[in-house]
Amino acid sequence: RTGGGAGRGEVPNEQAAPPSLHAFALVVCRHPDGRYLLVQEFCNQGFWLPGGAVDAGESLGQAAVRETAEEAGVDVELTGVLKIEHTAHPEDTASGRAPYNRMRVIFAARPLDPEQKPKSVPDYESLGAAYVSAQDIKQLRLRGLEPLHWSSYLEGSGQVYPLALLQDVAVRPRQ
Repeated sequence: RTGGGAGRGEVPNEQAAPPSLHAFALVVCRHPDGRYLLVQEFCNQGFWLPGGAVDAGESLGQAAVRETAEEAGVDVELTGVLKIEHTAHPEDTASGRAPYNRMRVIFAARPLDPEQKPKSVPDYESLGAAYVSAQDIKQLRLRGLEPLHWSSYLEGSGQVYPLALLQDVAVRPRQ
């Protein structure tokens, strides 16, 4: 860029707050028998994939494993990445909403112990969880179409990308 200055936004304003980043991890866990792990949401929202927000100081993979254990009661091993999404949401002056970025990673996984039963007692995370065949997912009340999409994708031999796509970078303290 030529000319101008900080007042026109051409030079970074070091005093301006950076946009917030909201990061989420979802897990498509496929049991060795071919069924998929789904979580029953509250308030009759239907079934959904286990997952949720990444906590501060936590990696995307750690969040995926933690959220699956909390919501579904199943310990998983991540086996790959299905999709990485990023959406930039600009400032909305009409509503007063500040700009933010949303990032979501959808992981493929398998249960660490195929004999471990999904959660059956409701708590503050979910009403429970179940393994469901790809065919039976079509019959369930779903919160959204992603359980159906990802089960169909994997049933059709969709690409599972290596976990190495998401490398944790060591953060060094400032000196």
